[in-house]
Amino acid sequence: ASLHPRPGSPDRVYDVALDGEARHTLFWALDYVNSKIKFEVHAELQEGDWFAVGFSDRGDFENGDYCVYVPTNRGPQIQGVWTDDKCIAHSFLGEDDICSNFRIVKGKTTKFTFTRPFEKCSDHHYQIEDGTTHIVWSRGSGTLIGRSLCRRQEEGMTRVQLLKTEGMAAPHPPSTWVYTPTVKDLKVPSSDTTYWCQTVELPSRLHRRHHVIQAESYLTKGNEGLVHHMEFFHCKVPYGTQIPYYSGLCDKKPASLLPCAKVIAAWAMGATPFVYPEEAGLPVGGPNYTLYAMLEIHYNNPMKLANWVDSSGFKI
Repeated sequence: ASLHPRPGSPDRVYDVALDGEARHTLFWALDYVNSKIKFEVHAELQEGDWFAVGFSDRGDFENGDYCVYVPTNRGPQIQGVWTDDKCIAHSFLGEDDICSNFRIVKGKTTKFTFTRPFEKCSDHHYQIEDGTTHIVWSRGSGTLIGRSLCRRQEEGMTRVQLLKTEGMAAPHPPSTWVYTPTVKDLKVPSSDTTYWCQTVELPSRLHRRHHVIQAESYLTKGNEGLVHHMEFFHCKVPYGTQIPYYSGLCDKKPASLLPCAKVIAAWAMGATPFVYPEEAGLPVGGPNYTLYAMLEIHYNNPMKLANWVDSSGFKI
């Protein structure tokens, strides 16, 4: 059971860690011809555990639409389940069960795949559309149908952009070089939402004019569900002005960082690399270009965990 393409295959597989330790991971590939998504879940389960992964409008476990790996006496199965406004699990019956084409592989890591259409087939199904999708998941054991899916052994929520714009980018010119501004081993606060700002000194080669031709996220493995969005700003101040080093909460940053507001790059959870057209690029650098910038990262930590360490940023 694998979505991962063979060498030379055109299929592109995306992934996101469902939990902070990346013990549970969701992979998906898009089938625009048939308006379907092929999913694959890798989960570390105990004997007898079920594992539910699904979607809801606001990231709540109530009123969710799930595909559930369920161990049974006849072997493991995939079952379509929806939850009501009290998080009680109900089965999709007959044609409404759209968790189709499933495969299961048991091992140290349980792997299961299933296919979902973009369109919903009943009022309890989730419509897969452009924009951010809330992925919700839960792990438990024992009876599920007729009982609460919430607050079992383990659960979580992450946000992704399931639908992508796929295409081939033009090759970069030979003179292209890569810059990766990041935070370094940052202990993320245990608040549910944190905006963290850090100043950086830009490479000295930007004393000459360059153009940004691509920008993408550079995320710490396992933190894909933690980093919600990021921006990278140039500090537009008179040449020769010194910008102090700062690494802390954005709402506490000194006034001297207010000019750090010209966007060089921006990214939101689930977004693919931003590539400029072959004939275009964002001008940066030059003889009087100030070599200071500021990285701003929004962390989404709804479980208020205190053990997150992050070194994310941009690859430009």
